[in-house]
Amino acid sequence: MNMCRLAHRGKRRIERIFKESAEERQASVVVKPGIGPKRCSKRPKTELMRESSASAPDPEFSISAIAALICATMAGVLIVMDMVSPSLSALPISPALIAACLAVAALVLREHALRTRFADQAASNAATRRAMKEQIRWLEMTEAQTNIGHWRLDLASNAVFWSDATYAIHALDPGRPPRLEDALGFYHEDDREIVVRSIDEARKTGQFQSFKARLIDAKGCLRHVDSGASVELDKNDNPVALFGVFKDRTGEEEMQAELRRASEDALALARAKGMFLARMSHEIRTPMNGLIGFAELLAQSDLDPEQAKQVRFIVESGHSLQALLKDILDFTKVEAGKVEIKRVRIDTSELIDGALQGFSSEAAAKGIRLIKDIASDVPDQFKADPLRLRQILTNLLANAVRLTVTGSITLKLSASDDALRFEVRDTGPGIEPHMIEGIFDPFTQVSSPG
Repeated sequence: MNMCRLAHRGKRRIERIFKESAEERQASVVVKPGIGPKRCSKRPKTELMRESSASAPDPEFSISAIAALICATMAGVLIVMDMVSPSLSALPISPALIAACLAVAALVLREHALRTRFADQAASNAATRRAMKEQIRWLEMTEAQTNIGHWRLDLASNAVFWSDATYAIHALDPGRPPRLEDALGFYHEDDREIVVRSIDEARKTGQFQSFKARLIDAKGCLRHVDSGASVELDKNDNPVALFGVFKDRTGEEEMQAELRRASEDALALARAKGMFLARMSHEIRTPMNGLIGFAELLAQSDLDPEQAKQVRFIVESGHSLQALLKDILDFTKVEAGKVEIKRVRIDTSELIDGALQGFSSEAAAKGIRLIKDIASDVPDQFKADPLRLRQILTNLLANAVRLTVTGSITLKLSASDDALRFEVRDTGPGIEPHMIEGIFDPFTQVSSPG
């Protein structure tokens, strides 16, 4: 009878194992009254496949469990047969002994199945831990390279978690997590309210929050940080924690501040230079007008040819200096943004003749012909700024006269698509091809090949 009780006990243990396994599988799906199984459609397909494969029964465990159940069942059958048919007692081996052996075999198989399953679970857990450690290592490397840390705040207990990079941004060694009050105490007093308001808003709304603030690290250095946090929700969609990133943008902020200072200094220097040039041009122009006026009066007096030539040189030099001062004043107006382009009616022939007349004596002295070429479709009058247009033509003609040794200089005017095209052509040596790109560079003068 002891063997019989042993067999029955083994059978009941095997049946309890299968019953517990069935209950575990049923408990893996939570069903609420009137709702049905809760399913999350937003979870990645790969994750669902991973869970499905993890929850699938182990073939080796299933075979061992089935064999244990068969052994227990056979033991029970032999016991019943022994009780019903006394003739079986004449067998060389007692049915009770056979039943006991089968029960022991069932227990051994069950133990083997459990050990196999536990070993597989241990291996799976070890692989999961290794993968998690590798992911944490990569995350720490990324944080160290980008000055980005992460943090977590439990909204129920106010417990704070900082990553190593977050400790480094605060100039602290990783260690005991700070209290919420101590973490908030690092922020600049003028920005602390921004952080507190963001946390309170997250508690109330459960929505993503972000802020920019300044903090004073443990070494007393001012740092600029950006932070953004996602809200963790429980099964009832209530906020339970904030999990976010923490970026140190001090270097970026310092660079922007340096650029702003450099820009402001450059603008201040440009304004000071413009004011200086404007004042100097006005101050010099007053005595220059007196010198030119007296030189012109002297030129009208009775002078011998040599004296008259020298006086004319003084007058021309004075006018050149006046033009230079006027250009300086115009330059200061350009930098100050005060240049006004006028549109007045201009006589075409008068403009061309006046521009050429200014260089007639110098061209005649060098034996150069000045030619006027106005196309037939050019109107007799047009609207433009006569001062600016005369300055441009004067500069072009001055270069042509200076660099042309023999031949001619032509001032050509043509019309095209409601616009006028001015061209100055000369028979001078021209400019070397490799020097053409530099003719418009500031403070650069290109000489002729000769």
